[in-house]
Amino acid sequence: MRQCNHSHCHSKVIALAQSVSAVKAPAVVDDWTIRQVAQCASTNDLILAQAQAGAPDRTVIICTDQRAGRGRRGKDWICRPGESLACSLLWSSDRPQAQFGWLPIATGIGVARALRSLTGAPIQLKWPNDLICQGAKLAGILVETVPGTASTQRTRLVIGIGINLHGARALSGELHRPISDLASLAGRPVSVQDVMAPLLREVGEQLGLFESRDDPLCVALLEQRWAELDALTGRTIEFTDGARSLAGVAVGVANDGGLRVMTANGMKTVYSGDVSIRSIEPSQ
Repeated sequence: MRQCNHSHCHSKVIALAQSVSAVKAPAVVDDWTIRQVAQCASTNDLILAQAQAGAPDRTVIICTDQRAGRGRRGKDWICRPGESLACSLLWSSDRPQAQFGWLPIATGIGVARALRSLTGAPIQLKWPNDLICQGAKLAGILVETVPGTASTQRTRLVIGIGINLHGARALSGELHRPISDLASLAGRPVSVQDVMAPLLREVGEQLGLFESRDDPLCVALLEQRWAELDALTGRTIEFTDGARSLAGVAVGVANDGGLRVMTANGMKTVYSGDVSIRSIEPSQ
């Protein structure tokens, strides 16, 4: 998870909003208020500005033509017009920040369960924030803190979700790595409308479990759902930690959301903020 530190975020998004076309009237799904825009630079930036202007929790912005999306560790999120869904949610949490490593995991569980129900495909989670199917990336998650709220009792958060709707074959060729999409997995076109209701329902449920981490039953259920979707546990992986490149066997997620890896030098907990991970096995 990262703190958004764009000093001109608010003014940038006002300029973006002036260029956004065909803003649709908001719809309400399971207490989430959804606004759809035809085009924007970044749904996360739009909703960050709305949060700073006082937008309520459970506000959602969706777009299928995002021009400047970003992923984890400053990477670009490629979103071809009409081929991907960019979705950003506004959420508040009163959990300790030491537990926030579980936020992208809880979100990923919800997204994976929703997309599995739509496609019937064996979609998995690749720690910390990717959704994959048979080794090909389908979706990604980016969690950011609304500036000025990290030290308050309830931290306001923006949860960004990017999902490939179709066009994976061309994007795979452009990026030179396996990419998947919902249409290929479902064997039929999948629309934004098909995705949003189950996605918000599932994500809301898993975030509710995350917020109830004082209840051992909620913790156990969230961890069980993660284990059912985990693509890495038991697999040999390679990761970088600073200037070092290390290998080991993934053995699960720690209480703070870090990935536990058994290396030649013993157990190590890897954190999403300072490492990159890639499997060294052919299927990943």
